[in-house]
Amino acid sequence: MSDYTQQETPLPATHSTEAEASSVKELSTSDSVKQATSSSKPSVILYNTPSGIGLGALILGVYKTVAAQVQAVDFYYVDADAHREIAEQFQAAEAFPTIQVYKDGKLLQAVKGLSDIGNLQSLIGEVQKNHA
Repeated sequence: MSDYTQQETPLPATHSTEAEASSVKELSTSDSVKQATSSSKPSVILYNTPSGIGLGALILGVYKTVAAQVQAVDFYYVDADAHREIAEQFQAAEAFPTIQVYKDGKLLQAVKGLSDIGNLQSLIGEVQKNHA
């Protein structure tokens, strides 16, 4: 018999899913998008198709993680699979994922067809630095 006994090692503390979820608000109506875009605080809206293959689900996960760490910006999400008409209304349906940045009702920046996690992190850092 071996003298080895298996012990549970606690996992390092990370952001909880609940904390991440609460820092990204899901928008499901045109009115809720209009309200989010009119804030005096910078608003970042991710239009994404999480059920798609590839980057969609990964981008959403990174977006939620970054949102949990940045307090000076409001983060929103539109599930473009479920609410394609909203993405079309706000010119975000050409390519997914699309990110739009608003402040005081004005579109400051848009990235359509985001293809790199680093670009997402850079964009949010830029928004925080220049608009918050």
